[in-house]
Amino acid sequence: MDELDGVEIIAFPDAEAFESWLAKKAFEALDKTGRYLVILPLIQALTPETRQVRLDKALQMLVNGEIPG
Repeated sequence: MDELDGVEIIAFPDAEAFESWLAKKAFEALDKTGRYLVILPLIQALTPETRQVRLDKALQMLVNGEIPG
C-alpha cells in the first residue's frame, strides 16, 4: 500500500483479490443484524456443497453492495 496526499492507494493483483477486499469492507460496514443475516444461511446449510453455494451468493451480494434483509 502506498499513500498519496493522505489517500491510501491499494494495488490488487487480480479481480478476485479486489472482490475479496470489497466483500470484506462491505461485511465490516454491516451492523450486527446485517452480519447475522449474511451468516445465518451458512449456518443452516446441511451439506458442504450447499454451504459453498450460499457463501458464493453472500460474497457476490456483498461485492454488489446489496444489503441483506
